[in-house]
Amino acid sequence: MHRSFFCYVCCEPLFRAMSDGVCDHHVREACCLKMSVSGTATCPLCGWNGPWSTDGAHSECVRDAIEVRLKENAIALLRDAYPALSSDCVGDVVGSCFDRSCLTVDLHQAQQYLAAVPPDGVGAVCTSLGAPDTIPNKAAVFSLRVEGPWLTSCDLVRRFLKLQVLVLCDCADLVSLRGVECAPLLERLTVERCGLADTLGIDACPCLTFLQLRECPRLSHLGWSQIPNSQSSLQESSGQDGGCAALRSVSVFRCPAFRGIGVLSASPHLREFRAQCARISSLAALRECRRLELLDVGGCQQVCCIEALRSAKALRYLDLSNTAVSDIGALSQCTALERVNLNGCLRLRSLDSLECCTELRELQASRTSIETLIGLRLCRALKKVDVSGCAALRDAAALTHLSQLTHVDLSFTAVDDVSSLAYYSGLESVRLRGCRHVRDYSPPHNLEDAPPLRSLDLTNTSVCSISEWGRCPPRLEMLRMNGCTELSDISVLQSASRLRVVDLDNTSVRSVSPLRLAAPELEELHTNDVTYQSEVPLFQTTGVQRQHNVVNAGASSRSL
Repeated sequence: MHRSFFCYVCCEPLFRAMSDGVCDHHVREACCLKMSVSGTATCPLCGWNGPWSTDGAHSECVRDAIEVRLKENAIALLRDAYPALSSDCVGDVVGSCFDRSCLTVDLHQAQQYLAAVPPDGVGAVCTSLGAPDTIPNKAAVFSLRVEGPWLTSCDLVRRFLKLQVLVLCDCADLVSLRGVECAPLLERLTVERCGLADTLGIDACPCLTFLQLRECPRLSHLGWSQIPNSQSSLQESSGQDGGCAALRSVSVFRCPAFRGIGVLSASPHLREFRAQCARISSLAALRECRRLELLDVGGCQQVCCIEALRSAKALRYLDLSNTAVSDIGALSQCTALERVNLNGCLRLRSLDSLECCTELRELQASRTSIETLIGLRLCRALKKVDVSGCAALRDAAALTHLSQLTHVDLSFTAVDDVSSLAYYSGLESVRLRGCRHVRDYSPPHNLEDAPPLRSLDLTNTSVCSISEWGRCPPRLEMLRMNGCTELSDISVLQSASRLRVVDLDNTSVRSVSPLRLAAPELEELHTNDVTYQSEVPLFQTTGVQRQHNVVNAGASSRSL
């Protein structure tokens, strides 16, 4: 994708883009917040200093582009595997396996589902009131996609008795799902951009296992909990198996009024629940969901207690980012956890409860109030740790126990000693951006194998020399040292052959001639007071025709 679709700080896709409105450069919201912790608000590319604000239009552009490409690639792969199925049928299944909250397509799930499609199964699309009448063999319709404001009820479903996948899009006047129960075999239901206020009707779908609700602004709660009869009320309060007992996955995306999940207490087989940026305040309904493996309530700012998760022994992925959670003691019982996201939990002060999570492989805890990492000392399987923006964190010594680490981000913390990182021969990415107390960093050296370090960010640290490295890590592709004002000698880089991005802005480096060997791979080069034109001596002497975009924030030009 185009370079403008990626953050200039972390090179991740700009799902939540921030812009200063002047220079037209974008960074991720998370990176912008981390920069603000250190008191800097300058553009990392051009140095413009100004207020940052959310660029919703650019974020949507990035999301839409990625969504289209992901779905196209997934459909192409699955069509090759199942050539007998129609493209509409495959497309509907891919759409139901697509999670827009994290922009992923579960290909394994889609493959398993398509493998069960009957040989005569077909897909159909209805875009007008008369479209259903034109479908020749309704009894063979396996998947149905309905689009347009003409749909006001789900009564048409009764015509498709073998329907298993139903997708409803852009039905602004569709306020209820009553009628979907007329498809007794329905397993997957996706509703996008519709006028739903609740999901009354799904309780009578005994086979419904996957439910996705996207961009339904009026949706306030799930299912049948508001039906005014004693039987449903008793069922809801007792948590017994009732309607939707077969539910395994529920995803709610961009439904800002959504708040009620009490009905999930009657879904004992639930394995996945996603509801980002909703008005959920309590997770008590999940207490009986003992098979829960994935929970994503990131951005649900009213969530403050997770005690209900003590019974979720099978939980593997947890996202509590940007919530009001301050105590994660319940996670001491979730020993199967592999990935945890606590970014933006401003009230969180301790990670000690994670010491029992011996399967933990990835931890994100940036912009929290933690002061130590001692709680991670027994998490020996950890590969990725991000505690950037934790201004109270001063000591990273606990990381010495984690021999499997490949990615470490300590950016914008108060850490001053990172010598322990030199022991990790498997490190691939180290980020120390904004650690102003760090004066020295040496990459790990493994005498048996070439160290795999590919990305190193020392921007705005107090590192003044890299000569003690002895040699440049042979696989290094990205080196950022912007703001290391005392750095003048980069001769150690003369052995670098894979560098793609080098940022030496705001340093004392006056010659980049050691980069000659790296020239064939260079895509971006930032250095003081030098603007490279289409042909420069550095590239000419290597005999390489430079075709990449070498940029610089300086205003003047001079030769090397």
